[in-house]
Amino acid sequence: MAKNKTLDTESVKQFLSNNIDFFIDQKDLVRSLRIPHFADGGISLIEHQVSVLRQENERVKNQLHEMVKIAEDNQRIFAATRKFALQIMQVYSLEELIAQAEEALTQDFEIDLVSIRLIPSDTVTLPDSIKLLAMQEIDQLFGSQFLAGEPNCGQLEPEQLEYLFGKEANKIASSALVPLGNRGALGVMALASYDDKRFTEADGTLFLSFIGDLLSQMLPQRLQCLH
Repeated sequence: MAKNKTLDTESVKQFLSNNIDFFIDQKDLVRSLRIPHFADGGISLIEHQVSVLRQENERVKNQLHEMVKIAEDNQRIFAATRKFALQIMQVYSLEELIAQAEEALTQDFEIDLVSIRLIPSDTVTLPDSIKLLAMQEIDQLFGSQFLAGEPNCGQLEPEQLEYLFGKEANKIASSALVPLGNRGALGVMALASYDDKRFTEADGTLFLSFIGDLLSQMLPQRLQCLH
């Protein structure tokens, strides 16, 4: 039977002598070591420990800063969303609803461009001020994005942007498309920014979904008043 090998002081010293960079990648071990400070020209283990802890503190500080920023952004979005909901609930005509929604989104949410378009109905004549979205245009320009029934962030195609925002299309760096109603049965809310980081595919769509759902609930009531 083989004897158990044990490490003695000399073996450890010999190993460290042969592997002088051993502690460079052993941050967890370095943090837990208890050693005296015997620096004589090189970087001592204590100095290395301090460096490791300093880097870790900086990382934690950056994470904390990011968490605070996210919390502040979420608080700002929540306040703007609450204000948006209260404002549009106080308007009773379709024209006022659309105008109030577009104004609130540009001012309170600081979105550069907003375009709300509704699908025309055979039973309702929409006011001239309401921008329309014909079924043929949906099939040609937006197809699968409507079938998904969920907000779509990133960058729309050039022809989509031109249709929705006209001459401003070439300035747009990021955008979002929010179907209104079940799979866009009522229309679409398009949002655009000159900032390429404002709407990205990695962004969450919770607030966009909420705004879209809120408008989707209120639009049928306002359309009913046009009969």
